[in-house]
Amino acid sequence: TQHLLDGAIASAERRAPELRAPQMTATRWAWELVAQWYCAHHSVALLPGITQRYEAAGRRDLADFARRKLEEERGHDQFPIADLRALGYDAEALVQKIPPAPAVKAGVDYARACALGEHPVEFVGYMYALERRVIRIPDDWLTALDAVLPPGVNATSGIRLHVRELD
Repeated sequence: TQHLLDGAIASAERRAPELRAPQMTATRWAWELVAQWYCAHHSVALLPGITQRYEAAGRRDLADFARRKLEEERGHDQFPIADLRALGYDAEALVQKIPPAPAVKAGVDYARACALGEHPVEFVGYMYALERRVIRIPDDWLTALDAVLPPGVNATSGIRLHVRELD
């Protein structure tokens, strides 16, 4: 399954038009952190329900996977909150006021549709794609990000933890 999912990701990347990301700034990073919070908060919230659906379908393997993911991911929405605070924001107010990027909202909507839809196993692919994306962030990207943040401010702790240890 892992190889099939990796193949699907690689195929999609080859077919997608190459987009140039906007220049990173401290403000843009704050916006990215809001998106990370939105994705983590809303994706993890789907796991208890998807676990029940897998159990009801007799898919203990998938139910066990969803339970493990819930344990692994619980509280991960607090990483971007901490990084927003490090940047000097009222993090809780910011994530409530600033809408996520349309692509992030669409991704979470897709996850919700998978979790509630006819084939809830598709949710596994969503979770896998999220984690594969994070582990592919190169060190030079993180170094460039540090260069645009205020000196002495550690507002990349969540992404670094995911890149290097968690995912």
